Amino acid sequence: GDEKEEPQLLRDCGDNAAGWLQRATNITNCRLVNIGETFERFVKINPHQGEELPSNNYSNNCNFPVSLADEAPYLLTSQTSLEDLNRRLLLRGKSPVEMRRFRPNIVVSGRELRPWEEDTWKRIRIGNVEFHVWQRCGRCVMTAIDRDSLERNGCGGEPLATLSTFREREGGQRNFGMHLIPAMKGDDDGNGPGNSLPEVFVGDKIEVLEYDENRRAEW
Repeated sequence: GDEKEEPQLLRDCGDNAAGWLQRATNITNCRLVNIGETFERFVKINPHQGEELPSNNYSNNCNFPVSLADEAPYLLTSQTSLEDLNRRLLLRGKSPVEMRRFRPNIVVSGRELRPWEEDTWKRIRIGNVEFHVWQRCGRCVMTAIDRDSLERNGCGGEPLATLSTFREREGGQRNFGMHLIPAMKGDDDGNGPGNSLPEVFVGDKIEVLEYDENRRAEW
């Protein structure tokens, strides 16, 4: 979204962590910070996407927590969608890109998975964890930065230019990936606040519990 957040006080992780980070990155005076225990942030609606927040069973509708991620705590992408994008890049005489360009923390794959099918999901289960498949992720110029060389292809560079040919919606959003919100439940089932939360593991099966009919029609 375009809305600016007010500056927030973060917790410094100390000199030992900062020293390790400076040696690892060769960046002088950089520090490692985290969100701490006294600062709260909540997911951000991108007004250009038109996606409403799902209902929340244990707090107000808008109070889904997020740490220092941009809009939501989890970003899901599809290996099949990346393969389709790279096919289109090659047809335009451009180089393919790696999934790292899109910085997801959950990547799904499978023989029966179709390109961009993740757009249509509304609620899924990964292992034993349920998620709301909430908001499409509009991509920015960060995807045009090579993750190894840190060279930037420019605002009109790839893969944005190719995404614009088939993935741009009204409002200018060029989407790749879906923001997820854990489907928190009441305290009585052990998945609510104050209880240990279930975990997602590499190799977990994914099950589509509900489709978004509007997004399905658009897909």
